[in-house]
Amino acid sequence: MNLLSGSILRRPHLLPRSHRLTITLLALIAVLPAVILLTSCANQETANRPANADEQARLVPSSATPSPPSSSPLYEGAAEGLPPLASSHSSPRGALGNLPSSSSANAGWSLLDGRRMTLAEMRGNVVVLDFYATWCPPCRDEVPHLVKLERLYHKQGLRVVGLNVGGEEDMAEVPAFVDEFKIQYQLGTPDIPLVYDLMGDESAIPQTFVFSRQGKLLRHFVSYSEEIGEEIEQTVQAALREN
Repeated sequence: MNLLSGSILRRPHLLPRSHRLTITLLALIAVLPAVILLTSCANQETANRPANADEQARLVPSSATPSPPSSSPLYEGAAEGLPPLASSHSSPRGALGNLPSSSSANAGWSLLDGRRMTLAEMRGNVVVLDFYATWCPPCRDEVPHLVKLERLYHKQGLRVVGLNVGGEEDMAEVPAFVDEFKIQYQLGTPDIPLVYDLMGDESAIPQTFVFSRQGKLLRHFVSYSEEIGEEIEQTVQAALREN
């Protein structure tokens, strides 16, 4: 008995089980659209959220790395199975390259004055072949080092050759490039077979190849850093000491 009201407390009335299940289902159906709407809003917010620093680094190309012109000879050769030209930056260390094939020994390059040269004609000299483009930042970083090597070791038999793979548009920039860096070593454009045989599937630039006096490929370096510059010079010094 309820002492305050003086009435007997009655047991709460319970709906039949089937009715309770029906009401529960109706309630779930009523809130389902709201759940879908909230989920959709959350997904939209995630899609519109600015990328973090790592995501931005993956999605947005660096403005410090210019894009190669579409007229690059390697782009033109892509339909023929040649590797596409990357803008630069690859392995941070030099790597021992494979010996060039017999076809690359006969392939060569055209100098700025129109003369033709081949690796075979360079026998007796230590040769540094550098594949570059004027718009490539690490290529530009490497050039002063190549200028220094040519100046220091030319009389001992070193020959540095810069081969432009930046395309026809880039060739128009070469005269200003020469003036800017005071380049005195040979510059030219390589034959496609030479590019294919030496660079292979590695399309990043610069790529630098050091050949012995006998025409043997001693080292192959991809990209440029101070460490790579030191390794190039050490390889040149060792090759010059050998007869």
